Amino acid sequence: MKIIGTKVKCPMCKNKRLMDMISAEKAELVIKCPICKNIIHLSFNKNKIKAKAV
Repeated sequence: MKIIGTKVKCPMCKNKRLMDMISAEKAELVIKCPICKNIIHLSFNKNKIKAKAV
């Protein structure tokens, strides 16, 4: 079985790897980017990611 990960990127800065997502049916997270210090709202729905700066 092959596991494919997806890189979650910051929409505001050059940080190309906020976190790695293996799979997510449905989830919401709020995290802080360690580079630009913006708060990022992440929405996962059926293995698709949407990132918005708050």
